[in-house]
Amino acid sequence: MTTLSKEVVTGRTTDPTARLGGDLTYLSGVEHTLNKLDSYQTTVSEVRTFANSAQTRMEQIRDIALENRDVILGLPDQINTVNVAGVGQDAREDLDVVIGSLNGNVGGRSIFAGTGTDGPALNDADTLMTALVAEVSALVSSTDIKTAVDNWFNDPAGFDAVMYTGSPDLMAPIEISDHQAVQVSVLATDDAFKSTIKGLALAALTEEAGLSLSDTTSLSLVKMSGAELTSSNDKMIQRQADIGFMESRIESISVRNISEITSLNIAKNKMLEVDPYESQSKLEEVQTQLELLFQVTARSFDLSLQRYI
Repeated sequence: MTTLSKEVVTGRTTDPTARLGGDLTYLSGVEHTLNKLDSYQTTVSEVRTFANSAQTRMEQIRDIALENRDVILGLPDQINTVNVAGVGQDAREDLDVVIGSLNGNVGGRSIFAGTGTDGPALNDADTLMTALVAEVSALVSSTDIKTAVDNWFNDPAGFDAVMYTGSPDLMAPIEISDHQAVQVSVLATDDAFKSTIKGLALAALTEEAGLSLSDTTSLSLVKMSGAELTSSNDKMIQRQADIGFMESRIESISVRNISEITSLNIAKNKMLEVDPYESQSKLEEVQTQLELLFQVTARSFDLSLQRYI
């Protein structure tokens, strides 16, 4: 009666072997595929979170670059030491924010450090500015300073060696369905990030105590900073588009996985389903037999409460 009651409630057989005539091959295959798809969906969730976090941080970095660029483009052509100083101070503060974003992690895994996911991608902004001051301290003209900064960022022994603490290797593609994988990996040494950091650093140099820059040089460096940040915006848009494409693929594959899971569950239920009317009829029959058994037992053993009073 317990078995039949369960079948009536669930609509599924409690004896798959008997229901399928002893052949469980197809059922086992369906269950194996369902388990694999469930595993893929867990991975999809993790990869989606990672990609979304990368996109969010890239958007934050781009917004900072655009805000600084717009302020710089709005500066008057004549020298205004107050305005220049304000831009330099803001750029220095924003360097901390940008580097902090690039050092972000999800679930304990660094986002922009390649396969070196167990630590930050970059050293702090103080390390950056100390290195740049050492590079340009003997220079006077803004053109020479800009050239030296460009060379330092492009030199493998410069930014990559001094600032980058992650791995040079991108994270491997991750399988999120049969024969389909996505690679969500951008290094903090990417040109888009380096261009943004360079643009902010050029402006921040005007406020470095270790440099004695003229007002004209400071204003020129700030203007160059604006041009660099304009260039970095185009690069950031491209990187965001790359991540956006991966996000689109992740969602598309996830939808297909869910659709396949639904189809397989329907097929599994059909294999194991029972006729509810037949099960209900059998349950009522068993209940009747049980009641009859109780009556026969009571009469056979002369069970009566009066005999014990």
